[in-house]
Amino acid sequence: MQGLSTIITFYNGLSSLKMCIKLLQDALKAEDIYEIIVVNDNPAMNINFLEDEYSVQVLNMPENKGYAAACNYAVDHARYDTLLFMDCDIYPTGNWLQSMKKTYADILEKGCVSATIYETDSGNLFGYGMGIYEIDILLFLRHGKPSTFSQKDLDVPLVSSGCMMMNRNLYQELGGQDEMCMNIHCDVDLAFRVRKAGYTNRMCANAKVFHRGQISGPIRTVPFRQDVKAYLFKKWGDELYQLCNAENYLKELWMEANYKKISQKSVIVVSFSNSLYRDKYIKLFTQLFDISILQFLDIKNVTGATHIILQENVTWDICRLNIPIVYFADDYRLLLDNYYWFTNRNEEDIIFDKNGNLMYGSDSLETNS
Repeated sequence: MQGLSTIITFYNGLSSLKMCIKLLQDALKAEDIYEIIVVNDNPAMNINFLEDEYSVQVLNMPENKGYAAACNYAVDHARYDTLLFMDCDIYPTGNWLQSMKKTYADILEKGCVSATIYETDSGNLFGYGMGIYEIDILLFLRHGKPSTFSQKDLDVPLVSSGCMMMNRNLYQELGGQDEMCMNIHCDVDLAFRVRKAGYTNRMCANAKVFHRGQISGPIRTVPFRQDVKAYLFKKWGDELYQLCNAENYLKELWMEANYKKISQKSVIVVSFSNSLYRDKYIKLFTQLFDISILQFLDIKNVTGATHIILQENVTWDICRLNIPIVYFADDYRLLLDNYYWFTNRNEEDIIFDKNGNLMYGSDSLETNS
């Protein structure tokens, strides 16, 4: 039946859920046929009162079974052909729904369309599509600034289900979400099967929504993160990497951000990455810009620090050299709090990460000012 079934999964964060529903209802005023389904995956909480307060349908899971199972349960009860999945801490803005529907029509309703998700605290991107590099699951421009890359609708290997539209029949034909994934990487598995079946995963640039994050708490994802990742690679093997290879996306992102152009072709490389494939990222980067490595320092972030002070990890003698330094990290933000270091450094120093972010060390001075 034609219409829009919006599915919001809930475990914790009632105030965020209420705000999400209110903003969603504002957007749905222009829709003729729709429903809002809230799936309660927390048996300890009673949210049935939302049915009267907000005119939504509340479905209560008989037991806590995780995000994937909650989505599948809701789809089984959904009435309409088009599904819109939303996390309960997604806050939509502007004409986001009309933009998503247009992009969804552009792919002939054959595949998945994701909104562009921004972080509520920083205004940075949550990510703009996903891909696989060796065994790393990447979110392009994760925590990064909007760029030309994210200002256009873009076909990507994988999309997030945080705010995602797809056809109900396709969802069911593919078997729904894999409940073994529990609460993490469910969308990676689903979007991969969409791609494997020959359909499109597309980012919608003009559908802008904000993501609160950390509403459910680490208990929902942390215990399962590595197990689920291992499960996905066991399930799909090399096919996951082959069909979702992020290499060309990383090249495009790094090339776009390299606006100053490195004039010196010999650099020092300092890596703080814990990736098993950090050498391959660095090789990809240096070959892309045709630069050679004079010295390589492999300093893993073994403590899991959220900020790294460079002068505590790299000698001052290196800081004083008039040779560009290229810093590689799993998350570029690790190196932002280094005002003193970068005021004494070469203006061509570059920070890059495995999600496609690239910035100059001198740019970080503006971030910290």
